[in-house]
Amino acid sequence: MNLLIERNQKNNIYPVGEADYIFVKYPNFLKHLKDNNYYSFSQLKSYSENKSNLDNNDISIIYYIQDPDGYTNLRNEKSKNSEIIQQLKNGEKIEVINNEGNWIQIKTKEVKEGYVYYDRVKIK
Repeated sequence: MNLLIERNQKNNIYPVGEADYIFVKYPNFLKHLKDNNYYSFSQLKSYSENKSNLDNNDISIIYYIQDPDGYTNLRNEKSKNSEIIQQLKNGEKIEVINNEGNWIQIKTKEVKEGYVYYDRVKIK
């Protein structure tokens, strides 16, 4: 990560693409880095601290549904056999609550919460 940040900053690439993707995909990663003193990497520490000071409203990440079937099922639990709460159409915007593991916890525009398999959620 430190080398990635250094490389992108030297090439004037802001935000730092791949590093930002990791921070978005794994929201607890910043806490993990801080707990481990950023593994003594100065660029990683500097960038991570600046990143964690951002207001989340400044980050415009849009999550949406994309499934070969044209829709996907919002499920009550992390299982393909779990009760279906709602069907979500391709392109439907969603809010990601927790994206650790194979099942992503989301909230729909109707404010329904549940789980969708990870490969059905895309980032714009």
